[in-house]
Amino acid sequence: MERWAPLLALIPLVVFYVVESRWGPRAGVLLAIAFTLADLGYHWIRHRKLHKLGLGAGALVVGLGGMTLLSNDERWFLWSPVVGDVVFAAVLGASVWLGNPVLTMAAREADPTLELEPDEERLFAGITLRLGINFLLHAVVCAWAVGESRETWLLVSGPVQYAMIAVQVGLEVAWSRMTLPPADPPEGD
Repeated sequence: MERWAPLLALIPLVVFYVVESRWGPRAGVLLAIAFTLADLGYHWIRHRKLHKLGLGAGALVVGLGGMTLLSNDERWFLWSPVVGDVVFAAVLGASVWLGNPVLTMAAREADPTLELEPDEERLFAGITLRLGINFLLHAVVCAWAVGESRETWLLVSGPVQYAMIAVQVGLEVAWSRMTLPPADPPEGD
């Protein structure tokens, strides 16, 4: 189930679009908030913890969705991916600037015994910074999409972001294979 999480993350966007097009933006936002709270509740029940990223995204959906409902202006909700991208890009950039890139921290959290070579440290810092730039670019495209049709916004806020990240991952893998020395074979081979 966890490996399908990126695809499952598109479900709220599709549900929002279907509900919003049939019953209006208020119903779409209410359902998006309910889905977000249910998703957070599911992760809490299953893992007994919430990741900061999921909690931050949930806060954006609930906060800007709430502003949408209070003001009766759906643009608040439509701006949530833009705000989320800018905040995430700022966190990624600040982590590099402070000398502790987010991706390095994530790698060490996944494997506490991990020792990175200086070249690998620089590679992780570069990937973290470029990922932040990718999120900023997506924020710009998403901000443009807010003024366009719902179909355009839905496409840009979901599948286009996944495509941008997939292209970056492919380029990062190719770049790392060209720049990092080959790993030593394990002992005994």
